[in-house]
Amino acid sequence: MGAPGDKPLFLSSQVDALKEAIPSAVELLADAVLKPKFLPWELEEERAAVKMELDEAANNPQELLTELSNAAAFGSRTPLGRPLPCPARNLPLLTAEVLSAFVETQYVPSRMVLSAAGYDHDALVSLAESHFGHLPAGEPQLASPVEYIGGEVRESSPTGDAMSHFALSFKGAGWKDDDLIPLCVLNTMMGGGASFSAGGPGKGMYTRLYTNILNKYPMVTAASVFNSFYNDVGVFGVYGATSADCMGKLVSVLCKEMLNMGSHISAEELTRAKNQLKSSLVMNLESRPILLEDIGRQVLSYGAYTPAAELVVKIDKVTAADLAAVAKKVTSTPPSITVYGDTTSVPRYELIAKQFA
Repeated sequence: MGAPGDKPLFLSSQVDALKEAIPSAVELLADAVLKPKFLPWELEEERAAVKMELDEAANNPQELLTELSNAAAFGSRTPLGRPLPCPARNLPLLTAEVLSAFVETQYVPSRMVLSAAGYDHDALVSLAESHFGHLPAGEPQLASPVEYIGGEVRESSPTGDAMSHFALSFKGAGWKDDDLIPLCVLNTMMGGGASFSAGGPGKGMYTRLYTNILNKYPMVTAASVFNSFYNDVGVFGVYGATSADCMGKLVSVLCKEMLNMGSHISAEELTRAKNQLKSSLVMNLESRPILLEDIGRQVLSYGAYTPAAELVVKIDKVTAADLAAVAKKVTSTPPSITVYGDTTSVPRYELIAKQFA
């Protein structure tokens, strides 16, 4: 769930049942979602669990760089620039009253989707009307103005980590952008991973970041592409990690890969990227929980559901010229630069930005 234009947050509750038990399952699901009991001891347990997750995330520089990239891209005070995780200091404020108010205002029809796999649609609609039809529609979801601006964020590691981490990103595509599918193919073609990956089909062995960086520069511990989509805009970038004394070289080769990612795309490389993307899509949707979540996300984002078969057709139609065009469009926007670790190991913003001018 999330308002268009804001950083999306989807919460899902699922249940597995025999087809004849679906009416009872939906009733139980509605009761659990709409009438939760926030017991004091359960809240304490969950606060501790969330605190542990936040601590683990703080020790994951790649995840931190993704958040910082949004702040650099949109500004730290904008909806998309603010961090998604809740600050640990706010956990005590999440009382039963606060959570109950959240459920009352957010769990409304305009923000909810009831989806099912292997069940009659009309029967599901009837169940939705029976168990959720009494709810107020909720306030209209208004998009917050979001503008990609580009910039930089540098943050020193409080632990004095020997490794430094760098991300270079640009304006990407939104969920409803015509460039969405080509950008996903480009993302797959660039790929990447960690230096200790065993490689192999589907693990980045043939992607550009793997062959051109991880296989050639032993000092690089990680090099991977990332692609974040929001309602009207997105962020497309590349992440890398190495020791501070080697960061200058890593920044240079990452910039080179971003500048050249639309060039010299062979038929074999294009076909491999499209096949990897299609197989990932289809194999993931074989999982019922993922399928149900995908239906919900698409309906909330688009207002409709596009089956995997239609997406496969769109992927097949992507050409090398499409990738070259979207690559040029992406790198023509102001870059966003984020650094975590030794902030002096990465060249000044102007020196990096002028390579893409």
